[in-house]
Parts: sequence; structure tokens; C-alpha cells
Amino acid sequence: MKVEIRGRITIPASQITPGSFQPGAYTIPGSLTIAQGVIAALAQGITQTVTWNNAAVVFVAQDLNVTDTASDAASIIAQWRVGGVSKASITKAGVFSAAGGITAGGTVSSGWAFNFTGSTYIMAPANGRLLFSNAASTGFTRLTLGPTETALFPSLKVNGPSLQVRLGDDSGFAPIAAATLAASGAAATPGATGLQVGGTQQLTVGAAGGASAQPATPLGYIIAYVGATKVAIPYHQAA
Repeated sequence: MKVEIRGRITIPASQITPGSFQPGAYTIPGSLTIAQGVIAALAQGITQTVTWNNAAVVFVAQDLNVTDTASDAASIIAQWRVGGVSKASITKAGVFSAAGGITAGGTVSSGWAFNFTGSTYIMAPANGRLLFSNAASTGFTRLTLGPTETALFPSLKVNGPSLQVRLGDDSGFAPIAAATLAASGAAATPGATGLQVGGTQQLTVGAAGGASAQPATPLGYIIAYVGATKVAIPYHQAA
């Protein structure tokens, strides 16, 4: 059975009783409004059941096809509201918005980027690579490895082409513990109180300074590599 209703139909909940509509096809080339009224118990506005029984068919339970001859760019395909306030919606461009969080039991996929509204972007230019950017796509500041931006956790900070390990609140540098440390670039001045070790070497030294001469017997030796050469650097107890 097929029922065609031309125009707009409004069906108050009181007029919908079991058996009012029989299985079949219904074409409504206008608008359908279901006015449930005030309810005090569970009563779904729309309940649909279907049994799919053909493994060779790609079934579609619901299909909405909009012919967009002309519309505003912010036009919405579907919207769900509570008290007149939008809680979730899908625009005609396929942008899904939710007022609350999104919970997924599986993989959440994006074709390009994840954006925190008005803030940071996380992008994947290729497999196995990530880009972090500010909203203007002009740079990135800091990635804190912890639940709060405090000195209790470390962070990675961008300083031009350099990467710094800072405290989570950016109040100072954070310590690094590693099995080995490899350097390949030349050392540059870190300032009056800093220390920087580079990966280059030279075969001559400058003029003698005013420090004490090394004792004959060091406490031990630090094993390192200068290029492909394994070396032992003596160390002494601090004064």
C-alpha cells in the first residue's frame, strides 16, 4: 500500500493509535509534524524497526537527499534541540557540531585535521606524521605532557627552529634523563649562565686560562664518541 499526502500534515499524538498506519510506502511531498504534546513516560516520537536479510545488499535505514539549488553556507541538514537550543547539528557541508562531548567506542576519523574551536589544530599531512598549529596557522607554542600546565609536568616548547624542554607552566627548563645523547650541530652561546655542547670538534686549543691545572689522577672518565672515535674524558671532584 502506498499513501500520498500532498501539502502539510500535522498529526497530534492523541490521534495516533496502534494500527493507524500499516506497513507500506508513504509519500509526503510537504511537511510532516508530529506533535507529541506533554508526556510523563517514555514514548519515542519516531520508532523504526527493520530486518535486513541479504548479505549482498548495502542497506540504508534512513536517507535524506537535499537538492541544494541555492542556500546559505551555514544551512543545516539535521538538527537536534533541547528547549529550543541546538545540541547537535550537521551542516550541508558535512560539519558535525555538538554542544557537549563526543563519545566513541571505536576509531574517530578525520580526513585532515582536528580543530579546537578558535584555538589549536592537529593535522596529519601524511601517514605517521602530525602537525601542531595555532588557529592562524603561523606557529605553535607549547605541548604540555600532563593534565595541567604547572611545574609538576614537563612541556615541549617551540623557539624558532629550536625545541626546548620546559616546565609545564613555562617558568623554567625541565630536566632530561636519557640513556644516550647525540649532538650533530655546532654549539652556540646559551647565555652567561648556560652550557651548550655541540657535535663538532677541533684539533687546536686557545690560549691558557686562569683555571687550576688538572690533578694527575682523575676520579674517572666519561666515555663518549667524537665522530667515530671513542674517547675517555677525565673528570674530577668539584671544589
